[in-house]
Amino acid sequence: MPASPCDVYSACGAYGICDQSRKPPCTCPHGFTPTSVRDWELDGWNSGCKRKTQLECSYKDSTSGEKDGFLPIPNVRLPADSEQQLGGKGAEERELACLKDCSCTAYAYESECSIWSRDIRNLQSLSEGDNRAGTLYLRLAASDLPKKTGEMKSIKRIVVSAAIAIVLSAAIIGLTLIFVRKRHGASKSPEGPLVSYSYSHLQRITKNFTEKLGGGGFGLVFKGLLSDSDFVAVKRLEGVRQGEKEFRNELGTLGRIQQRNLVRLRGFCCEGTERMLVYDYMPKGFTSVW
Repeated sequence: MPASPCDVYSACGAYGICDQSRKPPCTCPHGFTPTSVRDWELDGWNSGCKRKTQLECSYKDSTSGEKDGFLPIPNVRLPADSEQQLGGKGAEERELACLKDCSCTAYAYESECSIWSRDIRNLQSLSEGDNRAGTLYLRLAASDLPKKTGEMKSIKRIVVSAAIAIVLSAAIIGLTLIFVRKRHGASKSPEGPLVSYSYSHLQRITKNFTEKLGGGGFGLVFKGLLSDSDFVAVKRLEGVRQGEKEFRNELGTLGRIQQRNLVRLRGFCCEGTERMLVYDYMPKGFTSVW
């Protein structure tokens, strides 16, 4: 009877890593996924792991950025069935030797370089400091290699810069719209379809309230010309003591009134003590609901 699940040969299948301190004990290394998810859900780990992306199986120039790479897996018991021993070689030579061999799936270096050319089995995670532990360099497709810290920082900087650019663009567009509306002296308001005009704008289109059309108990009416060449009648209210909130509430009701015998109310002005109403201009007479 094995002392632990990891003592069973290939307990986690091809490329699976067994760790007796974990539950469940089997995991797939980075760049791999369970061959059968259903089997793993039922604790059938011996189906093993498969690559997310197939290897290029061809050596390309290191400057192209498209060649396969290697994932270091430290503190594992190395498989004993390596196919090739290359003797003492430098780190770059060991990696290059495996990279140039299409069948090479992993390499490791202890006293000499070992190369594996088939599925890796019986990988077992060991505690740090265990004299049986080594580091396996597992071959992965370039797209599955973990991003280096510098690359991740670069990606984060790009994402943050893009987000800042979007926010700034939205802010500039918003400020531009506000500026354009203020420049034209009118902006949409909560009072239904009515337009909120600035005092300076009405003062300009009425030539400083000089072309008088008439008057009544609530104030005088002046003729004005909008930028779209439409004439309007601007009624400047006098003696209105209601606050801005009450004035706007009444405008909300007034703006929704539509009757063929009444002149259409276009908008209003509510600045400080000024209260003005802007109606369509009627050449042969003027009638309002105020």
